[in-house]
Amino acid sequence: MRDYIIPLENAYFTALSGNISIFGNEVPIFTGGVPDGYSYPYIIIGSSNAVDNSTKNNHGQTVTILIDIVTGFKDMLNTAVSGQIADQIYNIIRRDNGNYLFLGDDIKVLSTRIRQDFSQIDQNNGWQRYRRFLRFEHLIKQSNFN
Repeated sequence: MRDYIIPLENAYFTALSGNISIFGNEVPIFTGGVPDGYSYPYIIIGSSNAVDNSTKNNHGQTVTILIDIVTGFKDMLNTAVSGQIADQIYNIIRRDNGNYLFLGDDIKVLSTRIRQDFSQIDQNNGWQRYRRFLRFEHLIKQSNFN
């Protein structure tokens, strides 16, 4: 059995980088930390979780990954901004045509669904920060193994 989390995180980064924009500006994607003082909005590819679902005939896991859309406002919150970003992420990650993320020649995503979609409001250095969290769930199988 292989680790499916790292290939999935890499596929998210590749799929989202340069493909999410708001008001004509590209929204940067980060894995892990964000540089201090970085301006809003941005996206963090966050925590992951994997649960084995192998059988005697194939190896697989159900993997969840959390996407954190971080927006900030000096005055009134504008939750529509995170909604526009979320729509773009949905269209890239959860494609209606079944063309799922590419993880490698021998690892296949068989299904993708939205497991959670929730938000949080907080304060950060005078900014009202609105964070929207999208948790996607992927059924992943390894097609070639010994």
